[in-house]
Amino acid sequence: MSSNPLTQAKAAEANKVKEIVVRTMITEGYISKEKGEEFLSKYAIVEHQRGWLGATIDRLIKNRDEAYYRIVRLLH
Repeated sequence: MSSNPLTQAKAAEANKVKEIVVRTMITEGYISKEKGEEFLSKYAIVEHQRGWLGATIDRLIKNRDEAYYRIVRLLH
């Protein structure tokens, strides 16, 4: 899957937002610092484009072909 600079920038911005939200949840006491840090180290927001089947179905129902963003677990 090839990404263009715009979608890469959007994914980078989404990951910054993820970090801000998780750190706020820690500060406000919704989650422990350990759980928050674990989430930040194990998950990322990435660009995800539909495969051929999803893109074909979307074209048939006249949806635009665009990227989505998903939260994924990182494999270490």
